[in-house]
Amino acid sequence: MLGIVAAGGAILLVLAAFGHWRERVSLSVLELAVAGSVVATPYVVVGLYAAFTFYLVDSKRRRPGAPCGCFRGEGPVTWLVVGRSAFFAVGAAVEPEVSTIVALAGGFVLAMVWWLLPQFTGVVGQSSGQARAVEERQ
Repeated sequence: MLGIVAAGGAILLVLAAFGHWRERVSLSVLELAVAGSVVATPYVVVGLYAAFTFYLVDSKRRRPGAPCGCFRGEGPVTWLVVGRSAFFAVGAAVEPEVSTIVALAGGFVLAMVWWLLPQFTGVVGQSSGQARAVEERQ
């Protein structure tokens, strides 16, 4: 049994691993290993997303214009990206388990929403000044 949030987080990790494969092989291997481990326990996904959340908050505070690098993105770290990471960390830790088919289907929908949300809000593909203006409006 698996949870929807854990499955969604694992799907995002697989997508991210494909994006990082050429430049950051070790990160890609870690992302794939954690995504695969979600079948045994969601808590590895919880730990990785918690680490991502702390890293992103630190980056946002210390280097506000630094690129996120999420899914090979060029835009800066935004609070939306921090929120996505925190959502998967907390959600995977507390969600109930459902059948694997339901978890994968729901997880896929959830992953796509969180992957596309920054693009829908107009943050992706803008200069850091424009991205900050969009984020301040949110």
